[in-house]
This record gives sequence, structure tokens and C-alpha cells, in this order.
Amino acid sequence: MKIIQRIDSSPRQAELLFEALKNHPGCFTDVWLNTAYGYPKNEDHFKTADYYSGLAEKFRSKGINVSLQLSNTIGHGTYMAIRDCSGLVHPGSPVRKIVGHDGKVCEFGFCWNDPFFRSYITEHVAYYVKKVRPAELWIDDDLRATNHAPVNFGCFCESCMADFNRRNSSDYTREELVAEFLHGDISLREKFIGFIREGLADFVTDICRAVHENCPDTVVCLQNGANGPYTGPDLAHLFDAMLKTTGHAPMYRAGAGTYDDHDPNEIIAKAVNLEFQHSKLPSYVTRKCPEIENLPNTASGKTMTGTALETAVDLAAGATDISYAMLGSIPEDFDFYLKGFEIFAAQRPYWERLAGVSARSVHGGITYAHTKVPHLRPLRPEDDLYSFNFEHYGCFHFMQRWGIPVGYAPREKGVNLLHPWPAGQMSDRELEELLSQSVITDGETVNLLAARGFDLGVRAEPLPELDCLRARELFTSHPANDVGSREYASSFFAPGPANHYALTALPESAEPLGRYAHDPKLVTDAVITTPRGGRWAIIGYSPWKYTVPTFQRERFAKIADYIAPGAVSSRVLSPVQAHALVRVDRETGKTLALSVLNCTVEPWENVKLLIRNPQVESFTLITQYDGQTALLPEKTEDGFVLTLPRLSPWTLGTVFCG
Repeated sequence: MKIIQRIDSSPRQAELLFEALKNHPGCFTDVWLNTAYGYPKNEDHFKTADYYSGLAEKFRSKGINVSLQLSNTIGHGTYMAIRDCSGLVHPGSPVRKIVGHDGKVCEFGFCWNDPFFRSYITEHVAYYVKKVRPAELWIDDDLRATNHAPVNFGCFCESCMADFNRRNSSDYTREELVAEFLHGDISLREKFIGFIREGLADFVTDICRAVHENCPDTVVCLQNGANGPYTGPDLAHLFDAMLKTTGHAPMYRAGAGTYDDHDPNEIIAKAVNLEFQHSKLPSYVTRKCPEIENLPNTASGKTMTGTALETAVDLAAGATDISYAMLGSIPEDFDFYLKGFEIFAAQRPYWERLAGVSARSVHGGITYAHTKVPHLRPLRPEDDLYSFNFEHYGCFHFMQRWGIPVGYAPREKGVNLLHPWPAGQMSDRELEELLSQSVITDGETVNLLAARGFDLGVRAEPLPELDCLRARELFTSHPANDVGSREYASSFFAPGPANHYALTALPESAEPLGRYAHDPKLVTDAVITTPRGGRWAIIGYSPWKYTVPTFQRERFAKIADYIAPGAVSSRVLSPVQAHALVRVDRETGKTLALSVLNCTVEPWENVKLLIRNPQVESFTLITQYDGQTALLPEKTEDGFVLTLPRLSPWTLGTVFCG
């Protein structure tokens, strides 16, 4: 496992880092040196690289690996104006600037297809890697076709337009191409996305060639975000170019930031974002190294304890390595940062255990259904590039505190959670495949599918407004309702939409789960068998509420188990608020670990967990601050019940199976 610090490369900071390493052995393993931020003349890049050569040797002499961050490729946007950009931006410069879909030009962002621009980049990349000999070269996240302020979507410069038209025997203007991209033939959209991906991949190939020819051992890696469907479904075009050119499988640093501790729930949202991005990686990209971005990293922003919590949660969510930008600026006395190094060194054994599990596992809970081909979805007449570039990937916020794990890795015999928002983005083929699987969904989605031509043999009728106000659900005697309560009244005070549907025209084989109290003839929820043999639980009464009584949470878990036995491999049983992250072996499906985050302000005492199908029947609890404890399991027909002795507020603990 790598613990990486991005540093400002000053001699003073290097000495402070050596002191931290001496006082807290193991607090970090690698450093990243940044190439010059901006676009200075290459002669200035060469001077920086010469200095880095000596600094790199000092770090390596202390047992610390050295890598480089390529700080600029296409450009971060207009704010680069405050940096030295004289290498590309000067009177008479032949460089092509990136042009947006609306004709706007970024004066400090450049067309990735421009040979002059590529030559400038590859010349200094070659010199940097020759002098520094980095373990990795990390390409920063401006290697993208979007978000180069003021350009939002590119590149539509004259040369790119002419090249695209020549390849496709067309004569589109920029305006015509954008209109066709959005609302014309999908095949044209595919062609333009392919054109963008090919150009970016060629640019990356040039960078990788410059690296490999000058330092063959250097691994080229990517910092980026799941860019959205404007450039296709994933970043495979970039990773493929890296692997093919260098022979090394790249690492990935998923983009997502939580910059302070003001709302620690953002740590959970970030972990969900990371899981989504990781789910889109090629199989050969196995090293996942998110960055903890504390900037500006002051005592009134992200605490070192919060930094450690974010680290542990990200590793429990599937990361194998971790990096930090906490030293990108150091406005506090260095003692503030030393506290972080002390915590990092103390928690490193726990982190390494989490990273080791992540390296050979996938998510093992409920699967969140979303489209894998977002770039092919049809659009409404009013949709523009902004709405097209948005993906619905995180609509299960109501479950993030229920202690029931939800993630993105599909499981052969698992259950899918289908929210209406991503359902609206899915292709007909994807929806057809779901009809043969186990699914939990709602009445709104039933209607959406019906409008798309998918007949489930059910209709969902929205309740009149007056009936919505007084609606209560009476549970039937169905086995999935064995939760200790026979009635549920959704609270107006609970966040989340109050969708109330009555399920009608049900087939005879349908299994009603509940009825409306004001009119028991109206079915609230039911399990049906689809025309393709899938088991679907349709929840018509307020399925997406965030705050519910524990019996309703238990009922949800039992419904999942009823339609797909064993689907919820592990979870929290006690009536507490918890974010649960379960990892199962990629090959065997055996449970390796269950991590739980106490996302409340109260300490936990004797909280019970359920673990099913463990790798071995011995269990060890490790928490961030309480060390290691052997847990004695209670074996039941349903699995193994374990009791956590204690877990402090906003702290992560993990039960390892073995």
C-alpha cells in the first residue's frame, strides 16, 4: 500500500518531512513532485527537473519512493492566467486553443490534436522523467474534453471540425454538429465521441512514448473523474493507450474532494462517488489511489482526525492506496501537520489490512442499477449538453445510514435497486436484462417502463392528494413482513419524496406485501414475477424516505432476501445509524470484511452485526483507535451475529473474516 504526499518541493518542506518520518516511521511511503504549474518555456521546465533530480535522490536515500505529477496537459482553465504561460501564450504563438460547443475560446487551454502543443508537452515530459526517474508519472485531471473554463465542452476548433468532417464525408458547422449530437441520429453522436476519444488517446500515447523512451520503468497513471457521457461511458481509451505504450498497468486516482469537516456526511458521499468511478475501470486497473484534498488545509477546515477518517472509509470502499494534498500549502505551523503524521503512522496497520482486502474483492451488498451506456441515451427536446453530461449514480441516499450495503458491482444472484432517475437513462437492452433478475423498485419506475413499452403486468396509479395526506400502510401476512409491526405511517418530517402509488391490474401470481388502510382493496407493495422470470418487489408506498423506523429497514432487508436469498450478505442489525461497506472475494464470493461507520454523534455500545458466508468462521474487529479485538460469533440459521463492544462517533470499525 502506498501512502503518498504531494509536496511543494521546497528544501524546507523536505527537511520537515524527513523529521516527520524519523519521529513517526511509516507515516508515508511516497512523495509526488509537481511539474511547473502553468506553461512556462521548456527551458524553465528543464531547470525545475534538474533541481528535482537531486531532491529525488535525497528522498530515495530515506527509503521514500518518488513520483511526478504532470501538473498541466490540456489546461485547467482561465485561472492559469496568473501563472507563467509564456511557453505557449505569447504574440505569434502557433498553438491552437480549445474551442467550446458555444464558440467560446479558452486562452489557457489547448487543442489536444495540435502537433505544436503535443511537442511542447512531450519535450519537457521526456526531460523530467530522464532526470527524476519517477516510479510513476501521474497525469493531472485536466486531461479531459470538458471543464476548461470558459469552455465547457470541446474541442470545436476549425481544425477539429475540418478533420471530423473529412473523416466522415460531412460538412457540419459547429452549431449543426452540436444539434445533431444532442437530438439527431445516435450514430453521429457515437462517431463524434469516438473522434474525441481517439484524439485524447493519441495525445496520451505521445506522452507515454516520451516517458517510456526515457525511463522504461516509470508507470504512467491517471488523475481524473468519471467525466460523464460527453466522452463516452468510461476512460478506457486513456488506460488502453497507457498500457499498450508502456507495458505497465496504470494506477487510477479518482477525482472527488471533501475539503473540510463541516459536514462529515460528505465523506460518505465521496466514498459512493469513488465506488462508482472504480466500477467503470478496465479489469487491469487494479491499483486505486484516491486523493484526500484538504486544501487550503487549515485548522478551521479539515482536521487531521477527519483526514484519517476519510482515508479509512475510502480504503474500506475499495481503494488500494491513498494520496494527500495536505502539504500543497502549509499556512499553519508544521506541528499541525505533524499531528496528522502521528495518526497516519498509528493507523497504517489498519489501513494496510483494508487495502489488502480491497485488492482482491468487490462490493458484496445490494447493487445499484444504472446505465453502462449513458452516451447512447435518447434525449428530450429541451436537453442540452449539460443535462446530457449528467449521470444518475447515487440515488440511494435513504439507505446510506441504514447499515445495509449498496454499491455498484453486480452479483450473479444478487438484488438490484432500481430508482426511477437512472431507470430513465438506461437502454432498452439494459432494462430487458433486468426483467430476468431480482429488482426492488417503485411505482414511478413501473410507469416509466410502461411508457417505454415494457409491460410488467402491473399498473401503478398515483393516489389523489387528499389520500396521500392520510395514507398508511397495513402489512399483509407475507413472510417478508415478519418484522414486529403490522402498520407503517410515513412521516411528513422524514426527508425524501413521499411517492404514494396503488398497484392495480396485478396478475394472479402476485404476492401483495401491503394495503392502504383507508381502502384495503388498494395494494401498496407486491412481489411479482416478470414475463422474463425476474423477481421484482414493487414498493408503492413511500419507498425513498431517508428516516424510517427500524422495522421498516428490517422489512426492506427481508424483502431483498425474499426475492434473492442471501442478497444482503452482511449488515447492521441494531437500531443505529451506520454506513456499511462489505467486501467479498472476487473469485469465491466469500465475505472478507464488513466495515461500519458510526455516522452519528453518539457512541455505540454492543451493536450487533450480521455476517453471512464468511471466508473463515473467525472474526477480528479493528477500529481506528481501539486496536484489535477477537469477536465470538453467535451462529444462527441466518448467519453469524457479532457484537461490537464499542465504536466512537464518526469512527470506522471493520470486522475481518480471518
